[in-house]
Amino acid sequence: MGLLGPSWTWDEIQKKDAIMNDLKRENDRILEEQRRMIRKNIDSLEVDNYRTGDSVPVAGIGAAILGISIPLAFIMMQFLLSTVELGNTEDPLSMEITIMFVGSLIACGCGLIAALNTKEGKLMTVAGTIFGLSAIIAYLGVLIYDICFNGAFDSFWKTLQFLFAAVLNIFTAGLWALATTIIGTVIVLILSFGISLIYKFIKTNYKKKRILNSDLYKEILNKTKSNEKDIHYITISTIDIEMVTDTTTKINYAKKGFSSLDKNGIIALGILLKKELSNYKMRVDDNLVILRNEDYDRAQRELAKEKEKEEQEEIKRKKKEKKEKIKTGKDW
Repeated sequence: MGLLGPSWTWDEIQKKDAIMNDLKRENDRILEEQRRMIRKNIDSLEVDNYRTGDSVPVAGIGAAILGISIPLAFIMMQFLLSTVELGNTEDPLSMEITIMFVGSLIACGCGLIAALNTKEGKLMTVAGTIFGLSAIIAYLGVLIYDICFNGAFDSFWKTLQFLFAAVLNIFTAGLWALATTIIGTVIVLILSFGISLIYKFIKTNYKKKRILNSDLYKEILNKTKSNEKDIHYITISTIDIEMVTDTTTKINYAKKGFSSLDKNGIIALGILLKKELSNYKMRVDDNLVILRNEDYDRAQRELAKEKEKEEQEEIKRKKKEKKEKIKTGKDW
């Protein structure tokens, strides 16, 4: 260890550089493969269809239980909230329901944090978090309150009553958590979607200002504007931008002395270029932003229709020619 950090031997430096070069080559290979797929079919997006096996008996039983539990959970919650006064320290039942209510708020808050940090399986993650925390807090919170503040063990009969309530509270906490989960999941998902949109908007706009002020953006803009009508499409990745005409022009950020872009960065660059280029359509495809020339696509579609029309006319001409040959005995 040196005074200013780790001391590297020459062999270690060479090994580190070799590893970094291998990682860069692998990253370039993956991006190139992705671009080859786009070149083969620019209009198509790969969509993974996940199929889950159905277990009819288990699903039927689960559906029946939920069908009974959901309305019962909402009826119980409405009854409890309308019966008690939340925060009333003089009434033990009111305090128990207050604990359950506060537990639901805490569970929804944790569900919101989970939603903001989850990319896949967000619905199940949020619902599981809210249900689990809400049920645990509702159950344990009420038991702890009864033990500490409601004299659960003051007498034999109170102890029996407490033990009976402890068993009954399992079902009460479960139904309360079920109603909380249904309401809370909807609210949390809406909130997380809104917060994510605001965050992305702020971050993308911040990145747009930095890109707009850069020399490399000005160079990219000059190249795209000068070939605007001839460009077929543009792909923007984290490490480079590729402009495809009859030939391909690629600008690597690192070779120009600039750092790589993150997901928000490539979207910001795409938005800026789309604003400057008329009749271009933008699409975000995994880790690539694609800008397609609509005029070029329209011309290609018209050419394809014209070619198809010519092929149909050629087929009709050959059929007519064959009929004439059959009539004149020159074919069968």
